Amino acid sequence: LRTNGHWDQALALHRTALVAARSIGDRSGQASAICQLGAVHRLAGDYPAALISQNEALTLYRDLGDRPGEGDALTELGTVRWLIGEYLAADATLGQALELWGELCDPRGEADVLCQLGTVQRLTGDHVAALDSQAQALQLYRDLGDRLGEADALRNLGDAHYANGDYPA
Repeated sequence: LRTNGHWDQALALHRTALVAARSIGDRSGQASAICQLGAVHRLAGDYPAALISQNEALTLYRDLGDRPGEGDALTELGTVRWLIGEYLAADATLGQALELWGELCDPRGEADVLCQLGTVQRLTGDHVAALDSQAQALQLYRDLGDRLGEADALRNLGDAHYANGDYPA
């Protein structure tokens, strides 16, 4: 549903999952449903709802001691912050996520956050850092065999080269 843009259906399913998790007192399930709701809100362009969801998910994940969940929520929260132009907050949030994914030795989490962080760096004029972040993400995605991630990193790397004036690259 996320891949094909069926936002209404995805929102309905995640809301149903949230109700179910709450009805049985499954706080981990609640955090996951809220985080996924936030991701769909972001994709649908409802950034205020995405911020609310990701902040709520982050609090739940931290209360539960769920570090991978915390990494997911931080990555999503940082992404929404750059989309609304809060670049300093996005940079700080994504930096926290990158540190956490590194501690967890999770290359996919690192690659995902590096792509987002590189975009923030490009948008704030730090082209050298943007190129480095996107190159690191690209290598991680290639190591994982993640062709979709590789495509995202290549697109972002191209944007960073363009912003840096390196048109041939």
